[in-house]
Amino acid sequence: MSSFDAFNTHRSNNDSASVEKMVPSVATDDGDVITVSDFSKHFEDTCSLYLNEKFSDVILVVDGEKLHAHKAILAARSEYFDALLYDGLQDLKQSEVAIKDVSPEAFKQVLKFIYTGTITITFNSGLILEVLEFAHKYSFKNLENSTIQKLKSVLNFKNIWSILNTANLYDLSDLKQACHTFMDQNALEIVTSDCFTELSQKSVIKLLERDTFFVLEIEIFKSVSKWCKVNDDVDGLVIRSIRLSWLTVEDILSTVWPSKLVENENLLGAMAEIVGIKAKTSVCRGKKLTDVNIATPENKAEVIAGNNTTFLLTGNRNVDKCAYHSINCKSSITVKLGVPSYLNHINMMLWDKDSRYYSYYIEVSLNQEKWKKVVNYSSYPCRSLQDLYFKEELAQKCQTLDRDTCPIHPQRVLLTQNRFAVCHNSIIGGIVSYPSVQVGQMRIDAHCRRDATDGATGYPAFSPPRVPLCDVTQGA
Repeated sequence: MSSFDAFNTHRSNNDSASVEKMVPSVATDDGDVITVSDFSKHFEDTCSLYLNEKFSDVILVVDGEKLHAHKAILAARSEYFDALLYDGLQDLKQSEVAIKDVSPEAFKQVLKFIYTGTITITFNSGLILEVLEFAHKYSFKNLENSTIQKLKSVLNFKNIWSILNTANLYDLSDLKQACHTFMDQNALEIVTSDCFTELSQKSVIKLLERDTFFVLEIEIFKSVSKWCKVNDDVDGLVIRSIRLSWLTVEDILSTVWPSKLVENENLLGAMAEIVGIKAKTSVCRGKKLTDVNIATPENKAEVIAGNNTTFLLTGNRNVDKCAYHSINCKSSITVKLGVPSYLNHINMMLWDKDSRYYSYYIEVSLNQEKWKKVVNYSSYPCRSLQDLYFKEELAQKCQTLDRDTCPIHPQRVLLTQNRFAVCHNSIIGGIVSYPSVQVGQMRIDAHCRRDATDGATGYPAFSPPRVPLCDVTQGA
């Protein structure tokens, strides 16, 4: 019988084997080369050795519990165990090795991952965090990354506190970001929860440092006050994280001063900033919701300037009415958002039911005293859907105005939407200053296609025409 016949005979009795003409392994009489693989059986055999005394040559002692293991498998799967068991290439002679700083339940999961490549835990955040801590300490990178991804997917108000503490303790940036995003989106619930006191000092400080953790500063102070009663605020770092100048004078006199948590000198300085005697030394917190239209009545947005504006924030493009403002340099259509918010994207629908075009610019402001121009299309006739991106700004008010020179027609707007969007656009001097496409040639239902792109940016190549004529404009 040839070797190939012998192999076929063997294969008929074992369906899990396979034949592949890939890697030189066995030469047959006719010169063919075959490879025999039995991965499933090999995997099954390795998995069967988990906590099995058979062939065991080392015992791992965890909090008094003895677990049988195999040096070769441990060393092959873990640099930590390789160094522990084969230090200097000399086999460790002792038969028992103590494993510290981990519970038997958590270590068994780590050991199972070493032998099988998988672990299954009926969700127990405490156990998963213990596995994560051990994996991080002893460089089980695959286990660490897998555990982090699982924790990110199950964040809730019961486990966010311990998960954030662990993420800060071991500086797990990906997990910290996920926790902070969850907290940003639920800021009021976070600061008013009784569990807020469970956060470590580092966790509280890092959270309050975030400009996007938006909630009234007085609510933050009340929560910090409770936290200080059950935790040690080393060097007063948590108290210093409160942005006193964004409180009101009444808040300071009725709540902060009686608590004796802040020195009188600091309170006087904060009140000077509040009333405008001194410039503010901290920035305002703002809400940051990604790809959510915040210019809606549900989000307490309102139109505070302009004519015929009752429908402007409804999102309905199929209306026969339009908002407008008078033709003078001081008149505008102004939207006030419910809370200070981060913006980089505005949708605006200009009247397009006749042949008229409009030129305009858009400004944003936090306090309606200082305005910043973010879009300037004052030199371009525009109409229909305006899909505008600009550099991220913190604002509570947005106003759109006709160009500085007297326009032929007052601006007419059908709808407006404001949001923060995840996108990258090239901005000139911080201002969107010209339309990126001539949509007179590309218009499809008030949208544009990006067929021809600039290889450097991925956005439509554009050379401003001498006489721009655009149905739809998009920020470059």
